[in-house]
Amino acid sequence: MDAHRHGSRIAPRTATGLLLVAAVLGGRPSGRESAPGPAPPDPADSSAVEAAARRAQARFERDRRRRLPIQRVAYGPCPERVGRFCHWFEDDGVEPRPEPASIGPLRLELLARLDSAFSRLPGSRWISGQRVRYRIEAGRPADALAAARACRASSAWCSRLAGMALHALGREREAEAAFRSALRAETPAERCKSEDLSVLLEGEARSHYERLSCPGAGRRVFDRRFWWLADPLYLEPGNERWVEDQVRRVTSALQEEAASPYDVRWGEDLTELTLRYGWPAWWERVPEDPLRPGDLDSWIAHDPPHGLSFLPSVDPLTPPAELAPGAWRLDDARPRTTYATSYADTFVRLPGRPIVFRRADSVLVIGAFALPEGSPVAGGTRPAAAPGPALLLLAGGPDDIYGRAERATAAGRGVLVARAPARGLLVAVEVLDRRRRVAARLRRGLDLRAQPEGTPAISGLLAGPPIVDRGAGAGVSGPLPITGADPVGMATELRLAGPGPAAAPVARPGRSVELYWELYGLPPLGTALGIEVSLREDEARSFDPVRPALPSRTRPRVRLAWTEDRGERASAYPHRVTLSLPTSLKAGVYAVEVRVSIPGWTELVSRAPILVRAPPATETEKLHS
Repeated sequence: MDAHRHGSRIAPRTATGLLLVAAVLGGRPSGRESAPGPAPPDPADSSAVEAAARRAQARFERDRRRRLPIQRVAYGPCPERVGRFCHWFEDDGVEPRPEPASIGPLRLELLARLDSAFSRLPGSRWISGQRVRYRIEAGRPADALAAARACRASSAWCSRLAGMALHALGREREAEAAFRSALRAETPAERCKSEDLSVLLEGEARSHYERLSCPGAGRRVFDRRFWWLADPLYLEPGNERWVEDQVRRVTSALQEEAASPYDVRWGEDLTELTLRYGWPAWWERVPEDPLRPGDLDSWIAHDPPHGLSFLPSVDPLTPPAELAPGAWRLDDARPRTTYATSYADTFVRLPGRPIVFRRADSVLVIGAFALPEGSPVAGGTRPAAAPGPALLLLAGGPDDIYGRAERATAAGRGVLVARAPARGLLVAVEVLDRRRRVAARLRRGLDLRAQPEGTPAISGLLAGPPIVDRGAGAGVSGPLPITGADPVGMATELRLAGPGPAAAPVARPGRSVELYWELYGLPPLGTALGIEVSLREDEARSFDPVRPALPSRTRPRVRLAWTEDRGERASAYPHRVTLSLPTSLKAGVYAVEVRVSIPGWTELVSRAPILVRAPPATETEKLHS
């Protein structure tokens, strides 16, 4: 007899599934069934009450298996073995099939028996847990919360059941508080087991973790930073990924002494699979093969769809400045673990890089964001983005939040600004469209420590068409340093974010693009600076945050160059330039580059993407009239 496990997940540009097949070495849960007698058991006989409840639960699971929809599958070689199980990755993108209607009444009958047993034995941990579990499974999370609050077992266990029900209700902050309360009520040994990350980790991170003693301060710091980095979106309240981990641990505990839809004895392999992928979303039955004597029915368990790997793939104690965007592999084709959020089916990585401007002892960070456009629909239109939240976060760790800016956005794109001390930081930019169930985020570490005095540096480059487009200009306006440094004011005047490749602002041929940048740590007064501004064809992938920033090597379509003498002493040396685009410029992705040559120093380079699109037909007629 075999048991099968299958899951599905959807990531940007891929659809990958998880398929698990078990070669069962253990047996089925034991115990003969007996019909309930005409008289209830003596309330004082707790063993008889719980035994009757367990038989009812085992009977339900057997009857459920008989009613599962039928599926026939074929399996290839086993790529990963987890105990008795094999773990397959398979492209399928399947969505959950509805549960057969005949199972619902059987579950309600079981719940009635569990409730009757609970009235006789309210202190039973097992009965309390199954009452909550099957109410959630029946789509009644509010009733599950009421059942959890009626729990009379240990305070730690009852708090865990409440956390499970609150998570099913989407009340993540309350669920997190309930699980924290449970951990405080547990012994040190119980808490170590409840928070053990070993099964979720790989490579050096796992080796490092297993060297830390538990309980111990090192393990606590590791755990806290790990789950902080694993939080899917910082703009959502609570840490639902940590809450989900605790729910999976409760689920495993509920299964250890109960009949399972797998129809096999619960073991460490199923505990690991539950911790890595969660409880299956739906089940199917593979009937026995009449041509194979001794063959038995087997079961397919489908993991929740749209699951992604939000866990960091690096040691969580890595300094924030050293966390590259590749430290999170949301689109990993062979994830160690997956989780499907309650608010988004699709996560995409925001392209581009945060734009940083230095001040005396702090940094000003500007984050432009844009959700991807929707797919074409009938009539050639695209679904508009719904109002949703956006966030820019500057942090050194879960307890060191130095800057936070949050706003609602109606168009799915915009600009956020935050200030933080000049140090190594994790920078996060996030935006969520609840209606389309699409989220986009960028996370990366930046070394923003103050530059040594006298070391020349260039800021990020603000580049985009002005909100009020003044049309074609004379080519350059104000190439020399301007008075004052106001990148925030400049950012509000520009369309910095666009829906196209690299989230680049959209410009039109024959129109203007404005640029703003700053220079720092310049040599003594009188030193000549060579400045060049150019517009070159490029590729969207060159602005991918996972890739190193490399200058474009294509021939410039627009090029401006001049020499200037530094005429004043200032910590920031701002520049503002208006660049006119030729009317003959073809559509595509372009890179605006600023290069500054200083005698005796390496050339300073700053660049930004611009997406050029052909103007509407009426505008094209005006340009050529």
